Amino acid sequence: MLPTKVVLPLPASDCRAKIATEMNVLPPVSSEPEVRSLLLVGGNTDLQRQVRRSTVKTIVGLIASFILGSSLALNAAILAGPIINTVNGHWYYLLEEDTWQNSEAQAVELGGHLVTINDQAEQHWVFSTFSSYAGTNRSLWIGLREVNVGNFQWVGDESVEYIHWLPGQPDNSPVAGGEKYVHMLNTGNEYGHPGGLWNDLASPNAGFPTFNPLCGVVEVPAPGQPFLSIRVSPPEVCWTSTTNRLYQLQSCSDLTANLWTDLGSPMLGNGSNLCLVDAVVPGQPRRFYRVVLRP
Repeated sequence: MLPTKVVLPLPASDCRAKIATEMNVLPPVSSEPEVRSLLLVGGNTDLQRQVRRSTVKTIVGLIASFILGSSLALNAAILAGPIINTVNGHWYYLLEEDTWQNSEAQAVELGGHLVTINDQAEQHWVFSTFSSYAGTNRSLWIGLREVNVGNFQWVGDESVEYIHWLPGQPDNSPVAGGEKYVHMLNTGNEYGHPGGLWNDLASPNAGFPTFNPLCGVVEVPAPGQPFLSIRVSPPEVCWTSTTNRLYQLQSCSDLTANLWTDLGSPMLGNGSNLCLVDAVVPGQPRRFYRVVLRP
């Protein structure tokens, strides 16, 4: 059954999105650093949605694709999120298993960094929310790493005011040839260490497979990064806005041509949702939507 409304979060990012169909790969879209979101709509009732990791350059950190009457398959690097921590208003994502370095690179594409843990409340929230997501116990990469011997700093450059080390850590274990990256321990590891305590580890992790899978948790400050949603029949495109930011909704029917048409006039953000209805007749070619920021 076709849902009346589908909502996907689309964080801002400076990256290039590649869109893969079942038969071929469309060329990357051209550079427009202020593009915030992209949607795709077609003409009948077959709705499919998947999301794929973007590579670095221009459009959005995450593309939402809504296909009505067409097959467009994208692969997800995000296992969960964004999930909003109501205490600080930040968005958090759980990434697929990967190295610390690749996880941080993906975090930057999403507009943030691997998570900074500021206090016990955030430590508890992050671990309880993501460590056993979908029934799998996992270790969680956080944004703490060793910048020189014995000196650990947050990748987001915040001061280290809270720590939660496993006793005896960090130890820079020679077993792994040196350990520079920090993770929250998984529940059920073979050493019996309590889940959630911090441990330093090499990345990639070759020395301690009991800590696998290792998945990054991304933290993204929320302001200025709109959620984009679409209501079908007729399409109503909505996005969250920031006060006094100017937004322009655009559409096109062919990314290879990359010819975008303004829909309506620019809309001034007011801190709540902005919406615009587009009169798409059933059977028309699929349509892409994006939101751009105007000066």
